[in-house]
Amino acid sequence: MRLLAALLCLLALPAGATQDAWPALYDVAGVAPDDVLNIRAEPNADAPIIGSLAYDAEAVELIRPNDRHSWALVNSGEGTGWVSLRYMKRRPGQWLGSMPELAHCAGTEPFWSFEVDGSTATYHAMDAEPYSYEIRETGAAQGRRDSFHLISEGAEGLAVGALSAQACNDGMSGREYGLEIQLLLQDGSNWQHVSGCCSLSR
Repeated sequence: MRLLAALLCLLALPAGATQDAWPALYDVAGVAPDDVLNIRAEPNADAPIIGSLAYDAEAVELIRPNDRHSWALVNSGEGTGWVSLRYMKRRPGQWLGSMPELAHCAGTEPFWSFEVDGSTATYHAMDAEPYSYEIRETGAAQGRRDSFHLISEGAEGLAVGALSAQACNDGMSGREYGLEIQLLLQDGSNWQHVSGCCSLSR
């Protein structure tokens, strides 16, 4: 009877709830108000300090953990560093297989950005007027927990994005990202294809 109850509890869990998704948003926790959380060059407490997070910093995007899941990679300035997960509290609902809550995507050649705010998105490109879109659908690829899609519609046409949970670099700095996007933009009968990296924070 106890075994049956345990199995029923497991079946009641949300799909993918057994594994955390990365990248993910965290809040700094357990740091004194007169102190900061150090960002270090390597995932150990003896590594050089290259930056810091405020004691009450919120919605900090952590890209990926180290092998022991004791430290996590974070962007700092134009590069990356490591913060101790002992002092970071993960925000709920970020399960592997759930659609990442995008905030900002960008790429180069040409330079462009795709800003997401709730159900709306805005595409900016150099020397062009911004395009506004309403997000109509998001979701995961069938049978995959690391691939997603986004479909949005505006006056110019559709903006369709294919998103992958994988390492990505902006090509201009030492910053790292955990999400790559292929974005197709419709303008009448023409389509433009741009690629870049996405972030859960701005």
